[in-house]
Amino acid sequence: MMAYDPSLFAARSRALTSQYGAESAMSAYSRFLAQQRGQRTERDLERQYQKSLPQLMRAYGTRGLAGPNVRSGIQRAGLREFASNRIRDIGELRRGLSEELQLMDLADAQRMAALQSAQSDLEFEKARQIAEDAQTILARRAGGY
Repeated sequence: MMAYDPSLFAARSRALTSQYGAESAMSAYSRFLAQQRGQRTERDLERQYQKSLPQLMRAYGTRGLAGPNVRSGIQRAGLREFASNRIRDIGELRRGLSEELQLMDLADAQRMAALQSAQSDLEFEKARQIAEDAQTILARRAGGY
């Protein structure tokens, strides 16, 4: 039977907290990288659309559907589609990043719950050990009289 040793319980508690801290730091760094990646991808997508617009307008001009004094329904419809595709693509990109960050938030919450549960288990184990030691002491006293 093991006697209660507060240093053992304190060491285990520090180890739990240290592990949680390390995992939280990794999570924060992963979050930072995901945000950087998302911003970079969004900038690239914006550049791609900015480059495509002049090409699209040239194509309409070549076909005689764009220019001064030209009011083309085909051009307006094409530009509307171009704009809606841009909005859709950027929205999907942002939604994907948001979902990824929400999953990270969930993992952070699960990690915190696991830490709290492990610390509660440790406190319960400590209380049980103290109670067992107290019973042992009382039993020895009762037998010694």
